[in-house]
Amino acid sequence: MIERIRQSLTLKTIFSSTTEEVRQILNCHRVAVYRFWENWGGEFIYESVGEGWTPLVGEGGRETYVGR
Repeated sequence: MIERIRQSLTLKTIFSSTTEEVRQILNCHRVAVYRFWENWGGEFIYESVGEGWTPLVGEGGRETYVGR
């Protein structure tokens, strides 16, 4: 996993590789990266989702559907 991160050139690639690798290592249905704002709100900025599960993050990697 660390070697793939080192080879990554963009944040999108880093998040994609990392969430996918961690999901496989943990053998779980979803791994997400969540950014907290100063007011303790936040947003999901990237995720890896197993087959048959609904994504929380939109195609752009930023929009969140939680709480809607």
